[in-house]
Amino acid sequence: MTRHWNLLRWGLVLAIVATGMTLLYAQEPGRTDPSTQTATSTAPQSQSDTARQIATGPQRYARSIAAYEARDRLNPPTAGGTLFVGSSTFTRWKTIPEVFKEFTAANRAFGGSTLADQLYYADRMIIPFKPRRIVMYCGTNDIWNGASAESVFDNYEKLMSKLHKELPECRIYFISAVPAPVRMRAAKSYHEFNTLVEAHIRLNSYLRYVDAHNAFSDAEGNPDNSLYADDHLHPNDQGYEKLIPLIKAAIRADEAVAQPDTQPS
Repeated sequence: MTRHWNLLRWGLVLAIVATGMTLLYAQEPGRTDPSTQTATSTAPQSQSDTARQIATGPQRYARSIAAYEARDRLNPPTAGGTLFVGSSTFTRWKTIPEVFKEFTAANRAFGGSTLADQLYYADRMIIPFKPRRIVMYCGTNDIWNGASAESVFDNYEKLMSKLHKELPECRIYFISAVPAPVRMRAAKSYHEFNTLVEAHIRLNSYLRYVDAHNAFSDAEGNPDNSLYADDHLHPNDQGYEKLIPLIKAAIRADEAVAQPDTQPS
């Protein structure tokens, strides 16, 4: 009898304690009953997440930009010259300063950059040099990486607006996106992007559209494989030779207007 009474008494005690704990957690704001709490992640961003952002964002070019800046502190590009900027098509073109010497050219293209990258680094890689002209080839990587023509155009428009605001006397020569042999499945998007850019350039007198599509196409309108390196992505020496007269002709046309012949006829 005594044993049964003890068991009953301890059962009542445990029930009272459990009821009290429930009331305690229910009445205290912000506190949750540990027995019913659901595990949630409050850990800081993991190293893998940070690494992934660096690998895909503008920060992936931080070392390249820092290297340019270190060299420029010793030997900066000449103010009022021509700055070539953009993606790897220009990054790999090592003879730009020599080929375009008459226009006091410097090359500040980096990696396989996108228009988003160019916008991110414009305050460090373009604007400080106060160029008279900018020659740009960029946008193809954006589309190849999955961005729509419209979203790439949006970044293009933001970059042009920023550059014109900071460099109102600068003329910008934008080279059309050319689908390389290994990127033909993106050709339609490249064409859509080029159409948007060309229409925008017609409305802005500080911009020039340099159409390179025909120069890199064969008689059937397909990419001319003889103008590409072994990777079938970047121009070879013959490909760059196709770009040179297009760029020079566009710049010289503006120079002729800026400096009309004043000799008597």
